[in-house]
Amino acid sequence: MTTSTQATLAPVHGGLARPVNRIEPRDRANFPALRKLPKVHVEEVDRTTLYRIADGTLSPLSGPMVRADYDSVLQHGAIERNGQRWAWGIPIVLPVTDAEAAAAQVGKEVGLWADGEVFGRLVVRDVYDWDKAAFVKSVYGTERLDHPGARL
Repeated sequence: MTTSTQATLAPVHGGLARPVNRIEPRDRANFPALRKLPKVHVEEVDRTTLYRIADGTLSPLSGPMVRADYDSVLQHGAIERNGQRWAWGIPIVLPVTDAEAAAAQVGKEVGLWADGEVFGRLVVRDVYDWDKAAFVKSVYGTERLDHPGARL
């Protein structure tokens, strides 16, 4: 007797008709307005992640994960979209300092800065604290905070 199983693959771009595309033309004329927004300084690895969100590589994400997605990834290894869970192993977040978090208001924009220059903007959807030990245990499978991935 043979048994077959049918795998359900995640739909391309998270089920969206086309990937998320948040890349805007580099219009330097708009940069003075961006410089007036509350600043969030972005490290290179996070800048790369933001570009991957913006160009659709990380669809269906349209920005860093809100708390519900973050918690779902840590607890279930998945994000939920349209009532279905799809595998997702590591939360995609934008770490900020306490001062940056205090200046960020849900529903308002912040300016994204790297190397002394503004490179974009982001509408804040959520601001929350995280538990480093829980993150390391879920993502890296260890409670050891000296794990190389724990250098967050």
